[in-house]
Amino acid sequence: MRESLFPEDAAFISRIKSRIDGLKGKALLSDFLFPWEISLIRHVALDTDLNVDEWGGIENAFRKRVVGSTRKIKRSMFRIEIVEFKPQSRIVYHNRKSVLNAFYNQGINAELIGDIMQGDDSWFAAIDKSASDIEFSDAELVHDVDLPSDAVRKSQPEISGTTASVRLDSICSIAFKPSRGKLKGLIANGGAMVDYRFINKGSREINEGSVISLRGFPRFRLVEIGAVTKKGRARVRVDVLD
Repeated sequence: MRESLFPEDAAFISRIKSRIDGLKGKALLSDFLFPWEISLIRHVALDTDLNVDEWGGIENAFRKRVVGSTRKIKRSMFRIEIVEFKPQSRIVYHNRKSVLNAFYNQGINAELIGDIMQGDDSWFAAIDKSASDIEFSDAELVHDVDLPSDAVRKSQPEISGTTASVRLDSICSIAFKPSRGKLKGLIANGGAMVDYRFINKGSREINEGSVISLRGFPRFRLVEIGAVTKKGRARVRVDVLD
């Protein structure tokens, strides 16, 4: 089946295939990635003997790292540390971008920084363990901390709706309500996957339990196909995963 027609996706897939071919028994560890990039890795891994898992250091993290290994995958393999960034001034560090810039100014690449969560008087970040050995002149960095309850990302609520048929385009419309033109273009050009396999037709019927990836959106699962309404439409529920 045809893969993504987006040039950056083709380049990303090519790099991942090369990395997997060169593993020679070692584990694959990705940078912190967005949901669609994670889906691309899982797509490539379908044709390998790798076990694949993902973790962002924070429950319900949006950006995560992926590990691929022929062995059992442990959390330690993700090399993620949660740090607390305690600024001297919340005026200077008033949003996530300002905190990110502080890490960038220390020479830390964006790919080594995952989700950043806000606490009462500090920020919490998931970062690569090799990036944690840095010092700030206007902030304290506390290593290997636990997230307080007010800094935990909340789970996405389940989404429900009705549809005349359980098609890929219909389910995506219920989940995110993208414009019809954008959705049609994404699917036709390889911007959609079902269970990490590219699907180019919006009319493809979706099974209960399938994971749908849509380029530029979080992944979601079709949790339930319920009873049919009096108007002949099926009730469906989806669960956003990222």
